[in-house]
Order: sequence, then C-alpha cells, then structure tokens
Amino acid sequence: MPTGMNPSNNRKSEVKVLLLVILTGSTLMSFLYILNWRGDETPAFLTKISTSTGKRVPQPLDSSTLSMIRADSLGVFRALPTDFLPGYRNFCWHGNESQLHCLPGAYLAGISKCGSTDFYRKLVWHHQIMSSGPKEHHFWTLRRLEKMREYSFEDYLDRLKSEEFTESSLRIDGSPSLIWNLHGWESRFPEADKAPYSNADLIYSVTPGAKIMAIVRDPVKRLYSDYLYFGKERENRTAHSFSLEVVKEVKRFSACLESRSLRSCCYDSDNSERVRLHVGIYICYIRDWKERFGSNLLVLPMEGYSSSHVPHLMEVYRFLELPLPREVDLQAYIDSAPLQNTRNTWDKNKGDMREETAVLLQDFYGKYNRELAEYLDDSRFLYDYNSTQWREN
Repeated sequence: MPTGMNPSNNRKSEVKVLLLVILTGSTLMSFLYILNWRGDETPAFLTKISTSTGKRVPQPLDSSTLSMIRADSLGVFRALPTDFLPGYRNFCWHGNESQLHCLPGAYLAGISKCGSTDFYRKLVWHHQIMSSGPKEHHFWTLRRLEKMREYSFEDYLDRLKSEEFTESSLRIDGSPSLIWNLHGWESRFPEADKAPYSNADLIYSVTPGAKIMAIVRDPVKRLYSDYLYFGKERENRTAHSFSLEVVKEVKRFSACLESRSLRSCCYDSDNSERVRLHVGIYICYIRDWKERFGSNLLVLPMEGYSSSHVPHLMEVYRFLELPLPREVDLQAYIDSAPLQNTRNTWDKNKGDMREETAVLLQDFYGKYNRELAEYLDDSRFLYDYNSTQWREN
C-alpha cells in the first residue's frame, strides 16, 4: 500500500463510487421507463424546445399524468413530432409531404366576459402577431374529446394556418375557456376522485414553452355579465332570476366545500352552467397554470387595461418577447378602433343586479380575491368592494 494511504478512507472511496454507479443507473432506468411509454421515440411534450437552439430540457410532468393525458387525446399525440423545428415563434413541424404544421406559441386562456375579445383585437395589431382566422377555437377544452368533437386535431391545425405565416410571426389561440373548463372529466375517469390533470398540464405536455395570458375582472361583475350573455333562453333572464339562482349556487358550492377541497369543487362538472360561480374563483385555476408555466404566465386585470391600454399592451409585447412598437402609433390605433363586445342596449335594459345579490357575491369572492392578490403579489386583484362598486357604468 502506498505510504500515507489510509485503508479506511480507501474503502469509503470505493463505497462512494459504488453508490454513484447505482444512483446513476437508477436515474437512467427511471428516465428510460418514462420514455418507453410511447415507444422508442422521445415525445416532443417531454422536452422544451428552444426556438433559437432546439435544445431539449426534460419537464417535470410525471409519467402517470402523461399517460392519462395521452390516453384522453390519442389523436393529438399520434400527430405530434419527436421534435419541433427551431427558429419559429410557434411550435412547428413538417408533416406528410413536408407540409408545415404549427401549434400556437401563445394562448389567451381566459377568462370569459373579462374583456378578452377587445384585448385580443388590439393585441393582434402588432405586425408579428397573426390576425387572420378566428380568435376562439375551443379545441383543447371541447373539440378534442370524442363525444363533443366538432372537428379533429388536423382540422384545428388547418384553421391555424395562414398566408401571413412566417418564422417570426406568432399565432395566439384566444379561447377564454381554456384556463378553467374541464367539464366532463368524471365520465372519462369514473374511478378518479379528483380531476386527474388540468388544462395547464395538457398544454404543457404538448407545448411546454408556450406563453400563457389571462385577463380577469371583478368576479362579481363578471358573473352577472356572463349570466346575461350566455344561454339560449337569455332573453328571459333578469336581475330577479339572477338573484334567486345565485343564492342557490352559493349554497350548493359552499356545501361542496364542507367535504371536498376548493380545487375539487372548482373542477366539478356539476357546477351550474347558468350561474357559473366557480369561474370567478380565479385563484383555483391560476394556481394550476402558475405552478406549471411559472414566468411564462401573465395575468392582467381588465380594469387596469380598460383605463390604460397602451402601458398594458406594451407589457404584454415585452412578455411575448416581441419588438416594441412606437407608443404613439399604438395609441393612434387604439383611438381609431372601436371597443369590442361591449354591453349592448338589450343587456343594459336588464338593469343592474340587486344590491343584496352583489353583497352576497362580494362576501363569497372576497377571500378568493385576497388569495389571488397574495399569490401573485399584486394588490390590483383585491377589488376593494364598497356599496356601489358592483354597479355597471
């Protein structure tokens, strides 16, 4: 034995080497196990593709969640490539006969009746954001599911195509139900006691580098606007019927919370489709998206955007990593563009909600607003309620 070498230290070194080999082998086998669920190809949704380098970064979605998402969307994952093409703002690949397919590089994921239509129309003024085609597709929330599908994944890809498409252009899917709508998951997973995955998990599994935006408003006002706007029989809806249905839904949701978690109740498919109380519990859904997308999620208050368009749009362009336009040009466009999807005369004739209804809803939503403001560290989401704030202008 060489002079000065301690036999005990030598044995310790051998043990360390052996442990390192075992741990390395175990990690490798675990990684190969995850990959093996799809075969011998590396799924694109297990890797984050840099638009500049194509570099892969393994993602933290566990294999069981990935398996459930894939089983729920076989048509989607069969069409996805092993890798996305580098150099594109969207998530692109060459399909059959070298046809170029692209998924959106960004989503305006919500929320209904929070000014998303006006926000989207002004956002796509930017020369690198594609403005052709519909704002809303609702593919991920409704149409990918066999029982509710109106068109296939291939149809969705076709609707995303545009003659204005270039490598530097950005496509935004503006479906405002994406952030919250998991309706019907119980029938697809009857043995599960909670939603097995969120829409955040779904989008992340397909395009993990996507940018996610959400615009929200005072949930009390949002709910009344939503109630008057949606539904085949909406002409029969009044402030009185709204009051009656709100009381009923608040009681039902509160009863749910006595035995189940907030997240479980938010994603419950038995939630009312007439008074969508759960949609305004923003913290419930934004937490899922924030935990999955981190800094790639941007949440904006409608109230701030409505009173100051240019600063908020400039903030979004920075978030999307787009060249910034001249503020004077953006302001000129906004001054010339009409507001989209505003409250019409028929809606205004319905009047404001009753004061007692507003107070009930303020009490219901108040704690969730505080949770959201604390979670995002942004006091703009507190909605400092008073006796008249619930009235529409």
